[in-house]
Amino acid sequence: EAIINKFLSYYCLPFTEIQKKAIRYLNKPYGGNCIILLEENYGISCAQFLPDQSCSLHYHNIKKEFFLVKEGRLTLILEDTKSEIEQGNFSFSTPQTKHSLINNSKKNLEILELFSPPFLNDKVRLLDKYNRKRGLVTHEE
Repeated sequence: EAIINKFLSYYCLPFTEIQKKAIRYLNKPYGGNCIILLEENYGISCAQFLPDQSCSLHYHNIKKEFFLVKEGRLTLILEDTKSEIEQGNFSFSTPQTKHSLINNSKKNLEILELFSPPFLNDKVRLLDKYNRKRGLVTHEE
């Protein structure tokens, strides 16, 4: 319950406020990612996707992710399935599941993410429209 309360406490905060509270901010080609909290068993982050941007198609070897749409509308690719997740709704990914988060709108998309275990360097990039390195990458790549 305490984890969920911490997670949801960021839901109503503007991205700029979350950015100030972040332990790490990462500039990404799609926008930005705030690493908010890293605990022993979980982490919390908030990603902002600019209009018409997306992250790479990737999977995680062991990390599970829970995505809550804070603002905008998320187009989520999970394996071969595409779904639209509206503001206030959620989805998740499991280890070894190929996925990509896409903002197809003309407004910013913000997603709160709860993940476990709290590993930042567990991403295997498969496809990337920004021509970044493929394969196992660090959270900064």
